[in-house]
Parts: sequence; C-alpha cells; structure tokens
Amino acid sequence: MRFPPAILSLLAAVAGLLALEAAPRVALAAPFPVNTASDHTPNGCDAVDCTLREAIAAAENTQTISFNIPGDGPHIIQLTSAMDGLFRQGVTIDGYTQPGASPNTAGAWQPGNADIRIVLDGSTIPGGQDSWGLWLSAKELTVRGLSFVNFDDEAIKFATFPSAAIKGNYIGLYPDGLTEGPNAVGITLRSSEPGNLIGGNSPADRNVISGNTGAGLSITGSNSVAVAGNFIGTDASGTQARPNGGNGIDMAGGPSSTIGGAVLGAGNLVSGNGQNGIAVSTPDGRAINIKGNRIGTASDGESPLGNELNGVYLSQGAFGITIGGEFDPDEHNIIAFNGKAGVSLAASAGTQSYIDPNRMYSNGGLGADLLDDNAVLENDPGDADIGPNNRMNYPEITSAVLSGIKLTIKGALDTVPQKFNNMFFFANIECDPSGFGEALHFLGSFGVNSGESGTVPFTRVFNSPALDGMGFITMAASDPESSSEFSRCVQMDIAADYNCDTQINTGDVATLLRELATGDGGVSNPNCAQVNEFFGGRMFGDPDCDDMLTPRDPLVLVIGLSGAQLPPLPDDCELILTP
Repeated sequence: MRFPPAILSLLAAVAGLLALEAAPRVALAAPFPVNTASDHTPNGCDAVDCTLREAIAAAENTQTISFNIPGDGPHIIQLTSAMDGLFRQGVTIDGYTQPGASPNTAGAWQPGNADIRIVLDGSTIPGGQDSWGLWLSAKELTVRGLSFVNFDDEAIKFATFPSAAIKGNYIGLYPDGLTEGPNAVGITLRSSEPGNLIGGNSPADRNVISGNTGAGLSITGSNSVAVAGNFIGTDASGTQARPNGGNGIDMAGGPSSTIGGAVLGAGNLVSGNGQNGIAVSTPDGRAINIKGNRIGTASDGESPLGNELNGVYLSQGAFGITIGGEFDPDEHNIIAFNGKAGVSLAASAGTQSYIDPNRMYSNGGLGADLLDDNAVLENDPGDADIGPNNRMNYPEITSAVLSGIKLTIKGALDTVPQKFNNMFFFANIECDPSGFGEALHFLGSFGVNSGESGTVPFTRVFNSPALDGMGFITMAASDPESSSEFSRCVQMDIAADYNCDTQINTGDVATLLRELATGDGGVSNPNCAQVNEFFGGRMFGDPDCDDMLTPRDPLVLVIGLSGAQLPPLPDDCELILTP
C-alpha cells in the first residue's frame, strides 16, 4: 500500500516525537539563571532581571533552574505571596549552582558542612494569605540546595499527583544550620504518585528538617516514599536539638514506604522533636519499613537527644509495620532516651506490626509498650486476648547461665497453638526500671512451632557470645501476626568453669590460684572471660560472690567440688558446678 507524500511526512513526524519520548531525559539549563533576590511582579526573565518566581513560570520540561545572584550571600528571597505551582515535568531547582554554595560532603552521621546561599523566606507574605515556599505540581521534580524559613503553611507542599526528590535542603533552619526559622510544617507529602524521595544515601542528599512548628515531614497519601539520610529535629551537626513541635515524621498514610535502610547513609537521625520521633496513625500505613535509624540519640548514636514522647508510635489502626530487622545488624534502629516508650502501640493500633531486633534502652517508659500505658502486660493462658498486636505474650526466662564460653538460656513461651514463633535474645548492662527489658545488644534468635498445646519450652545456647560486661538477659517473641513486649529481665548466673574447658574441676581452682599469684587474668583461652571480669555486677571468678578475688574463692570452690557443706554465702549467690 502506498501513502501520499503528505501522509508519509506526518508519519515521519509522529515517529520522531515517539523517539523523543522514549529517549532518556537530559536536564537542560534554563535560558537565564535566577539573578536577583527580589520577588517583584513577574514580567519575564532576562539576563539582567530574573526572579525565582519568573524562572519557575518560564521553565520548560527537564530544565534546571540555576542561580547567579551577585554577592557572597546568603541571599534571602522574601516572597510577597505563596510561590506559584511548579507544573513542568522533570524540572530541577538547584540552589547549589549559586557561586560559593556547596552540598554536604561529611559522611553518614557526621556533622554536616553544606554551604547554602539561597534562602526562601515567607515572613513577608501578608497574614491571612496562603503561605508556602514551593508547590510541587508535576512529576520527576528535584529541589536541592535551598533554605526554607518562616512560612505559615508548609515549606514544601506536594499537590495530588507529583513526584519529586527533595535533597540537600535546610527546612526550618537558616543556612548556619543552627538558627530556627519555623515553618508551620516542613514538608507535606500528599501525592498519590509512588517513588517520592526525601533525602538519599549520599552525603549531598541530606536534608535537615528541623525547627518547624508542627511536623517535620507529614506524609498523608503517598505510597512507596523513601525517607533516607536526613537529620530531623536537630541542628546540622546532629548534636543539638532544634525540635519540630510535632512529630519528626508524621505518617497518616504512606503504604509500602521505607524510613531509613541498611545501606550506609540511608538511616535518618530523628531526635529532639516535641512529640514522637516517628508516628504512624492510619491503616493506610501498612507495609512501612523503619530500619537503620537513630531515634532519640545524637548523631553519634550514643549521646542523649530524645524525642519528647515515644521513639516510634503506632495508632489509628496502623498495621503491618516492621521496625528493625532480624538478619542484618545494619537494619537495627537505635531507639533510646525518648521521654516515653521506645516503641508504643496505642489501644487503637492494629496487628502484624513487627518489633524486630533493635537497640532499645534508656527510654522513659517501656522498651516496647503494647497499650501505650507504661505498664507491663500480664501474660494470659493460651494468649487468647485481642488488641494491638493481639497483646502477644512475651517469653518467660527461667535461667541464664554463663559457663566458660557458653551462655545457656532456658524458658518457655505460652502462646497460640500451631504457630511459628521467633524468639529474640538480648544482653544488657542493666534492666529497665520496670524489671522488663531492655534490648541493648542482640544475641541471636531461633524459631519454633508452638505445637498443639501452645506451650513452647526452649533451651538456647550461645557459644562465645560478645557480652562486653553485659550480665542481664531479656527476650521478646514474634509470630506471623505480631510481636510481644519484652520479657522479664534476668541476671545471668556464672558457673565455675573459670578456665573455659567445658569442665568444672580442680583446673578451675588452679585458674583462681594463678590469678591470685600473677594477676594476669588467670586464663590463656582468648575466648574466655578474665577471672576478674564483671558481667552485670557479677564477677566471673568469684564463687563466694563478694565481688573480689581472695584466697577464700579457691577454698569455696574446693569445698563445693568435694561435696562438703559450703560456708555461708549471700542469699542470691549460687555455686553452679554444672558446665
């Protein structure tokens, strides 16, 4: 079949357009950079006068809006009204193109060194009018290298269908990274489009979202949001609180989103906030992963910088949330120094929220609280009760004994019959004041089926555990429906295998005598604890439990091995002669 020349020309034009659509998008520079901090009535960009408002209006698809405002800066763009919507696909607004500006180069968790030279300031927008910094209304947008301060609404507002990457900005802080310029909310993300990114794994992607009146980041409708590498509620150094008055991250939506991650640089610092660190308050928040974050500490992961309420708070039917990770230590969150619980589920929360292994300690309330009441749940026979996480029973530890290089933990779990259960074991320097928890150091886990009776006795042996002076043991359990609170905290007993040869005999007496004579630790096995090493307040080579090594100790051990009557020992002291 032959077509007329006019039809052939039209087909060729259509083919060319399709090829352009299929080709990778390349960011092109806008014709003129923003070259003034003014926000006058728009009359078009030119080489002499181009405001940010004019540049946004003039931008075409995939263009980059750059900056070249004369002077060192920082340059404060005081808006006269809320910024018009950004409607062109693939546009980038890049504040780091301003001469002298540079993104953060400091690595994960290190104090930031970004040099931001462009500030969007909402303080001059008349009261009673809409007051936001940017309104994102297209797909594949990027905003980086800007400071947003003093907006009565959001600093950055997402419309219903856009997608964007928000990277390397200060939202609520001036460019010094210290001085607050509160916005009502840092970022409001209500887009239904998947794939939005707040931050990123690279140092240059780190946003500091702090000092805002309400939430730092509010996610209301989006799915598959990635929030990575940000400091939320602190200054740019991560060492001082610059609280968001609400939750650090407030999720009234966001299914299938990830907060943090196991990759170096993906974890968020969420600390110092006026309410919860991270709050999920909707059944639409299912399948959210919260991993690899520091929640309630300074950026070093050790110094206190707690959120006012809970580290993580689930309510309003929230279900299917995973907090932490079992197999990759880099997925563990550090959740410490928060005013209430480490992780709290309100009575209105749903089930299937998994409190996988994390480092949780030194919170004002329980490590894990299934009714948000700071009261330990009582286990019930058969675990038939309902409520948040089905108020799952926690394991009961009956003994924990360190014998040489072997730690043996025994106990039982009373739960629903015919369910697979994971048991998580933790070592701690001290117990939570409640006597239940904490979870300072994850020792390991194992899985078991509850069988027909629902009662699961267990014995778990850890060889050469890295205890580092930790002498208190706790546990938690998880099944396909839920996770429990933490078990009662049990102080570890110490068997008399002081030379770590898996036997208790006169060789252990010789070990004590050698330590008394030489003071060299008493043993040569590199995996064995030193005779004078303490675990949770108990000395390893101290059979009479007086917290010191004296000639009485080998004598007590000899008497015990002989089967004769032991001299009086403290009430909580037991000479364990079974390795």
